[in-house]
Amino acid sequence: MKRLFINISVFFFLICGQMFAQFSTDLQNIDQEIITLRSLHADLFFGKDFKEVIEKRSSLESLADNDNWTVYQEEFETALENIQSLKIASEKATKDFITLLALRQRAILLGAEAYGTEFFEKAEFTVLQTGELHRDRQMSQATQMAQKARKLYQQAELEAIRNNLIGQVRIILSEADDYQAKTLAPRTYKDVKSLLQSVEKLIRDNQFESTQLPVLSEKLLNEANYLLSLSKTLHYLARVPEAAESYVRNLETNIGAIAEQLDYRPQFEDGLEKVLQDLNKTITTLARENHMLATKNSELVDEKVALEQSLLKYKSLAAQEKFLHQKIIRARSAFQNNGKMEKQGSFLTIYVDSLNWRGEETTLSPENKGRLLNLAKALNEFPGHPVIIRYIQLSIENSAFQQTLAAQRAESIRSYIQSLPLFRGKRVQAIGVNSTDRQALSGSSHVEVLIDLTAYLSFDDRNSGQTPASKPSE
Repeated sequence: MKRLFINISVFFFLICGQMFAQFSTDLQNIDQEIITLRSLHADLFFGKDFKEVIEKRSSLESLADNDNWTVYQEEFETALENIQSLKIASEKATKDFITLLALRQRAILLGAEAYGTEFFEKAEFTVLQTGELHRDRQMSQATQMAQKARKLYQQAELEAIRNNLIGQVRIILSEADDYQAKTLAPRTYKDVKSLLQSVEKLIRDNQFESTQLPVLSEKLLNEANYLLSLSKTLHYLARVPEAAESYVRNLETNIGAIAEQLDYRPQFEDGLEKVLQDLNKTITTLARENHMLATKNSELVDEKVALEQSLLKYKSLAAQEKFLHQKIIRARSAFQNNGKMEKQGSFLTIYVDSLNWRGEETTLSPENKGRLLNLAKALNEFPGHPVIIRYIQLSIENSAFQQTLAAQRAESIRSYIQSLPLFRGKRVQAIGVNSTDRQALSGSSHVEVLIDLTAYLSFDDRNSGQTPASKPSE
């Protein structure tokens, strides 16, 4: 009897363990689907349905906690069906209204969410209506509603420029005046004032549909910041004339360091302008050589991938596993203390420590590109495969601005990776995820790169093809 009780206990323990493992996998899959839905703007076009997905996820967790497995399984299958239907509708809406989404993103980055709130909220509601009409195949009405949303975003954009950007520029100009910008940098000062007048005229005339307004506004802010930086430098050199020599010599030293890496020895006695012209010619020549080598390298990589895949067909499963293990070991050697990697199903996930972004910048700095070189080195072991990049951004709020910022940064990372010779023309997808869950992210933002190993291998894995859910870096 005692033995029977022990056997029953062990059996019950194993069953519970399997159920718990399956439950954890199910929730991970749903979490990943939620990330995908966000990237497809499901929360924007179909807010009510997206909210129901979030609520269903919580409901499933409660059912599992209460061991209500029969209802759980039915609810889980229904949730997957609803998610798949929402994904299809979101993909179609995103494809058909891509220009509207680009305009929305531009408006958000200009501060429309915070400084043109009334128009922005109306635009968001109008997009919801657009999504429903589009899903119901009322294309004419959906197009009209999208045009209405477009105008509302443009009005919100104008309000943001009026209420925020112009004020920023005026503060910068005031500070530049303290450094005698008008006297020391008259041409730049005049250009900034002229840009300011042009933008203000467009605003006065309520030209919110003008394509010039966002372009000139962004240029105005950049030029104003440049004027301030230039004024500070010139003001210092004017006050301390003896510092001018050190400034020029330091400039020559830095140019010389760049030239040395290009195997060019500058003759500064010919003047800085001549040296810079020669450097430009040298870089242009190297760029042409690099393009030629990249094209040849791409051809060789394609041949290598085809050969590897052909050979793998004749290898045993154990041999394939060994082949993969060796690749992972070599890829892992590219990282020291700034990343890790693990295999989940048919995906290899590389975790890279957070990149350093200054303020609200969305472009990669040279420092960040340098940090991504280790990632590129690891990816060299898997040429020709589909790559998914996820930038997981930790923020104190989940606003449209922060979501857009995360998406833009993910796109910058994707663009850089795809610019490398090995990945030109290859499939690289980028998803930006903004999260306020500091505990889940271990207190930091990070980059995840998912490699679909099915490009090389064909394991009989029940999780094959299911993208693993986001996990915190360690």
